[in-house]
This record gives sequence, structure tokens and C-alpha cells, in this order.
Amino acid sequence: MGEMSNNNIKVHLNEPEIIFLHADLQQYLSQSCGAFVCMAAQEVIEQRESNSDSAPYTLLKNHADRFKKYSAEEQYEIDFQHRLVNRNCYLDKYGDARINASYTQLEI
Repeated sequence: MGEMSNNNIKVHLNEPEIIFLHADLQQYLSQSCGAFVCMAAQEVIEQRESNSDSAPYTLLKNHADRFKKYSAEEQYEIDFQHRLVNRNCYLDKYGDARINASYTQLEI
């Protein structure tokens, strides 16, 4: 899976943290798997909390662009592992319906 590490897969957001970023994230859900969008959102929150000048859209775009380097098979594996580790990830509620449908029938 390239440069992904298990530690990165475990980074996720819960619903209260994601509400204010939801609009920003929507446009990236179609370009990036849930794990990467979630990690991008976490980075945006950390940047805002530290009063950084980094623009949220730039951070999100960087994660989406990084994710595009993976093959389709790797993308789904990264997303699957993220959801497996993070059973309460907000993406199960707000995520891309096409991706969610792929996991609905899995018994994990």
C-alpha cells in the first residue's frame, strides 16, 4: 500500500469535529477515499487550532492529490482498513454512497 502506515489509518474524526468542515469535504469525497479525506480533515482542524495560515482547501487538495497516486485496488483497501479500525468514523454516516455501498454487505 505504498506509503500508508497503520498509524495514519487510525487517524479519524468523530461527528462533532466534522460538522464545520463538512461543506469543504464534500467536493473531495468524489476524488479521495474516506481515509484520506478524514486524515485531511484532521490536519485542517489541527492547523486551525494552531492558528496556522494554511488554507483548508489547500490541505484538502493536497491529500486528494496524494491519494490519486494509488491504484483503484489500493484506494479501496486503504478505505476498508480505515473503516475496519475506526468503527465510528463519520464517513460511515456522511461518506460517499458509492463507497459505503461497497462495504454494506461485508461482515467485519
